Amino acid sequence: MRDILPNATIVQDWQPFKPLPSNMAILLKKDIDWMVDDARYPTVASLCTFPFRVPIGDEWYYLNIDVFGKDLNLVQQQFVSHLRRHTDTLKGHVMCQMFLDPPLWKPLADFCCDTLGVELVKEYTEQCVVESDLM
Repeated sequence: MRDILPNATIVQDWQPFKPLPSNMAILLKKDIDWMVDDARYPTVASLCTFPFRVPIGDEWYYLNIDVFGKDLNLVQQQFVSHLRRHTDTLKGHVMCQMFLDPPLWKPLADFCCDTLGVELVKEYTEQCVVESDLM
């Protein structure tokens, strides 16, 4: 996983976690759906929150998906898999916020609009992890 994680850091819903046992214990306690393309040699991994209601109208839900990797086709596959797993039984509207490698954002946004027919609500937002190891 370290090869596909930016700065060897898992970023989940804006929170950075180094892949240390204590941090992994925190992440595993969260209600998150994890996905990798290959358990032994992953090239793409993703984390998705389970849908939760948001107070912007009747039957509105929110998903947050963080994807790590650089292969657009695999990123698209995992994104669509998360959507299918979490929205097939929902009635209403779904907002999804997704974070991924910056060069993949525009192609994935185009895929979402052109192929999935969804509305883009917000342009790219960069995630910056600012940290320093303390000794």
